Amino acid sequence: MKSVLIAGYYGYDLIGDEAILEAMLNDLRKLRPDLRFIVTSQSPEKTKADYNVETIPLCDTKVIIDVIEECDLVIVGGGGVFNEYAPWRSDGLLTLHPDFNVFCASLPFLAAAYSKPCMIYAVGVEPLYSPSAKEQVANAFIAATRATVRDKGSLEILRTIGVPVGKVEVTADPAFRLPNANLSIEKIVGWRNLDAAVPLLGVQLRHWNPRVWDLSGDPNSWEFEVAKALDGFVERTGANILFIPFQQREGWAFSDDRPVLMRVQDGMKHGSKTYLLEGHLRPGEISSLFGSCDMILAMRFHSVVLSIKNCVPCVAIAYSLKVKTAMTSAGLSKFCLDLEALNAQDILTKLLECYYRKEEIKRNLEIVSKEMAILAMRNAELAMELLDGQAWLPFSYSRFSELAMPLVARQTKLLVKREGEIESLRTELAGKDEIILSLQQQVSQLSDKIKTLEGALKEKEDALASLRSQLTSIYNSRRWKLATWLALAYWKIRELLNSVNFKRGR
Repeated sequence: MKSVLIAGYYGYDLIGDEAILEAMLNDLRKLRPDLRFIVTSQSPEKTKADYNVETIPLCDTKVIIDVIEECDLVIVGGGGVFNEYAPWRSDGLLTLHPDFNVFCASLPFLAAAYSKPCMIYAVGVEPLYSPSAKEQVANAFIAATRATVRDKGSLEILRTIGVPVGKVEVTADPAFRLPNANLSIEKIVGWRNLDAAVPLLGVQLRHWNPRVWDLSGDPNSWEFEVAKALDGFVERTGANILFIPFQQREGWAFSDDRPVLMRVQDGMKHGSKTYLLEGHLRPGEISSLFGSCDMILAMRFHSVVLSIKNCVPCVAIAYSLKVKTAMTSAGLSKFCLDLEALNAQDILTKLLECYYRKEEIKRNLEIVSKEMAILAMRNAELAMELLDGQAWLPFSYSRFSELAMPLVARQTKLLVKREGEIESLRTELAGKDEIILSLQQQVSQLSDKIKTLEGALKEKEDALASLRSQLTSIYNSRRWKLATWLALAYWKIRELLNSVNFKRGR
C-alpha cells in the first residue's frame, strides 16, 4: 500500500483548513481508495478520529524526516501556508521545531534529499516582505516536483520573487469540492419557525486589526460600522441574521470568532432578529448552512469560497489580498469592501444591491462554482500522476546542490554558533560542577560531625537512662522507704514540740 504525507495547518478547529483536508482526502480516495495517509496536526488524536488517517505532530522535523523516508509522496498544503503576517524566522529552517511557514518551506528540500516526489498542493501565497521569506518560498517552489496555487494572485507573487511561473499551475482551492452534509438549517442551528419569505443573511466575521499584530488603540471600530449596516439591512428587508463562527479556540483573539460576532450582535438595535451559531460543526455542515442562506456577509477567505461553492450571493470584507482575489475570480469584485476604509453606508449599499440582484448573481455563481470544482479536482489528478511516477523526474542533483548549498552554508554557520553556545554552557557547567563538588565535600564533613554528635548524644542518653534506673531502684529500696518514714516522723515530732512550746509561752 502506497503512503502519502499531507503537511498542512490542520487540527486547529478552523473550518477553512478542515474543509481543505476533508475535500482533499475525498478526492484522493476517489481516485485511489487504497492509499495510506499520514497527516500533520496540532490535535493528532482528533484529526485521526475525524478523517480515518494516521497523524503526526505539526512542525516536528525529526518525526517528519522519518515519515518522508518511508512515504511515496509528500504533499504540502493546501491553504494559505506562505505568508508573512508574523516575522519570518528563517533561522528555524531545518531545525527541530520551526514556525509553520518555515516548516512548509523546508519540506520540498527534505523530499528531494530522499528522492521522493513533492507536490505543493493548491496553496495560497500572500505578499512577502523580507528577503529571507522571499528566498525560502521561491526555493521551496523550485525544489518541489509539482506545484499548484489556488489563485492568480498567488502566481503573480511567485513571479515577482523569482519562481519560474511555467512550473506552477493555477487550480482552485480544494474546498470547492467539499460535500455538503445532508442536514436542514433547523437541525443544524435549532432555529424554529423560520419564515421562508423572510431573507436569511449569514454573517461570518473574524478578529482583525488593520494594524495586523498591533493590538493598541481601538482595533474594533470597524465592528460598530458592521452593526449599523446590519440594522439598516434588517429595517429595509426584514431579514433574519445568522452569525457563523469559523473558529472557536479560546485564548487568542485571532483564533476565536465568537467575541467579534457577539460584539456586533450586542451593538445592534435589532438583536432579536439575530442568532449566534453555537457548538462545533463539521465543514460539511457549515457548507450546508451556507447553502440555506439567501446571502452571506463574509470575511474569512473560506467563507467566500463556501458562498461561491453554494452559489450564494456574497459581500466580502477584505482584510487581506486573498479575499479580494477570491471575490475577483468569481466576478464579485464590486461587492468587496476594504476593511481599512469600512463604513456602515458602504456596507449597507453593497448588501442591498447584492440582495436585489441575487438571482442574477446566483446564475453567474453556478457557472463559476462548476469551473472551480473542476480546477480543484485537477490538484488530486496531478498528485496521483506523481504517485504513479508519471511526468516527473527525481530532482536533479546539480539543481539540488545549487539550491541546497546556500542553505547548507547557513545551517552550518548556525550549527557552529549553536556548538559554541553549547561549549560555553559546558564550561559554565564545569565551573558549577566544581562548586557542587565543594558543597558535596562540605556536606560530607557536616554529615561526619553530625554522626559524631549523634554518637555522643547516644552515650549521654544511655548514661541518663542508667541514672534513672539507679534512682528508681533507690526509690523502691527498704532503706529509702525507712529514711522517708523517719523524715516524716521527725517533722511531725518537731511540729508537735513547736506547738507545745507555743502554748507554754502564752
